[in-house]
Amino acid sequence: MASFYQEFRPNSDGPFLEFSGALSTRLLHCCIVDADFRDTETYFHTAAGSLRQVSEPRPIPAFEVILHHSAGLSGDGDVNQRHRILLTDCLAAATQPSGLSTLTAPTRSGKTLGSLAFALQNIAYDNAPLPESSPRPFPG
Repeated sequence: MASFYQEFRPNSDGPFLEFSGALSTRLLHCCIVDADFRDTETYFHTAAGSLRQVSEPRPIPAFEVILHHSAGLSGDGDVNQRHRILLTDCLAAATQPSGLSTLTAPTRSGKTLGSLAFALQNIAYDNAPLPESSPRPFPG
């Protein structure tokens, strides 16, 4: 665990020291809590723990499901039109150069679907120039 933190510890020379320190701490905390939960579940409920299967991420099929789902949504009304605009903007932003991206919008504006579509589109966009032999891309 110490080697993990050494590798991903905040960069003291960078301009975002406080942000990267907080993010690193939260990520480490989430990993520890999740690992502890799974170990406890396996210890007390062996059968339930063995049922938990983690499948390999498949971003391209997931992205296609989101596009199919959003195509079937009603376009009637101001709220639905705004949902479509937000989704379109998120998909357009996903093809921009990598960096820190933020999304600020009111409650019930479609942030969850838009940010998920952004992430999946961004994976596809970032994977496109990589050779098939590269270990970096998510499997499609």
